[in-house]
Amino acid sequence: MKFVLIAVLLQLCLSVLEVNAGGKPVGASATGSVGEEVNESQLQFGDLLVSLYEDINHYAVYVGGEVLEGKSPNQNIFEMTAGGCRFHKVHGPFRRHNYLDPGIAKGKSMPPQSREDMIRTIQELRQKDVCQKYSLLKGNCEQIATKVRYGEARCKQEGTNAASLAKFLPNPKLKRHDASAAA
Repeated sequence: MKFVLIAVLLQLCLSVLEVNAGGKPVGASATGSVGEEVNESQLQFGDLLVSLYEDINHYAVYVGGEVLEGKSPNQNIFEMTAGGCRFHKVHGPFRRHNYLDPGIAKGKSMPPQSREDMIRTIQELRQKDVCQKYSLLKGNCEQIATKVRYGEARCKQEGTNAASLAKFLPNPKLKRHDASAAA
């Protein structure tokens, strides 16, 4: 039984790495069973974007035209890839999937952070090791995106076969940097 679980987890890890290493950008193949298809004009800062690649959902955060350190004016998302966290430009169609929002969540919901807290979280994550290299367990694309939107990392992989395995992944704490402690 352990061998089967290890084999399935390894396959999931390899699939996620393949998607994040060289897959199409978020929105390029936004045909999944989760979220709602929207135009870019319908998106708000902090919305979670999802794309289905083979059987893995790839998540990113919509940042639009917000001026952020390290972001070019034409870039509209923040995402985790195999190379680490980055700002990137994608074109629609977009699938918005704010699945933990009150009124949308199946089960426990979480209110989104304020815009200012989301911006602070993005800037703090960019300074942490977790954003330097992809990790299925401690820093996958969904965990990074939900950390930005909700202040807590989550990974559910809703609507995929990986959902049954995702519930076994830990929810890393990805603690905030305390500026006063660093002084």
